[in-house]
Amino acid sequence: MRHPAGRGGGGLAGGTRTVVDVLATPRNLHRAKLDFAQTRYDYINNGLTHRS
Repeated sequence: MRHPAGRGGGGLAGGTRTVVDVLATPRNLHRAKLDFAQTRYDYINNGLTHRS
């Protein structure tokens, strides 16, 4: 069945984003940047700690 012209249909399966997704995106990006910074710090710190 085809949708009338101008009607996307499909809902979330069609790629439509909900308001919750839009609001959560900046928070998820911030969390990812914090996690990356912590991992980088741990890597450098462990390299210095375990030096022979």
